[in-house]
Amino acid sequence: MFHIKAPNYAAWKYSPERIQKLTKFLLSKQGWLKKQGIEGVVVSGTSGLVIAAALAVNPHWKLPYIYVRKPNDISNSHGYCVEGALGVKNVVFIDDLIASGDTLRHTKESLKEHHVTIKLCVLYGDLWYAKEPSLTPVMSQQGVPVFNIE
Repeated sequence: MFHIKAPNYAAWKYSPERIQKLTKFLLSKQGWLKKQGIEGVVVSGTSGLVIAAALAVNPHWKLPYIYVRKPNDISNSHGYCVEGALGVKNVVFIDDLIASGDTLRHTKESLKEHHVTIKLCVLYGDLWYAKEPSLTPVMSQQGVPVFNIE
């Protein structure tokens, strides 16, 4: 069997158990997200696509998603930076990490022309899966309230 060597911070996306636990948790928060005025999800990069796809195939998940490619993503053959459910206005940005804030900034800027606003950010990392997950408000980044799954 061939194994892909991944950096430790990204190892979760190769673990079906961790993906299932994360998507199950996000599914349980769908009602809470809707109460916050969230109409959809936005993700960026391969880690985001893993979660968006896992949620999208769940028959109980009702929030559409938007994918924003990272600026250096050259794998896009048709030239679109933003794809998906562009009819929504208020979204939650689901990502695994905020380090510099560049991905959030790029995602916000990319959505402006489509009149889509990031209302919340939900972060998940490599440690959350060890405990019973809960959403904890941790900070505000670029005017967006950030919640951490811990």
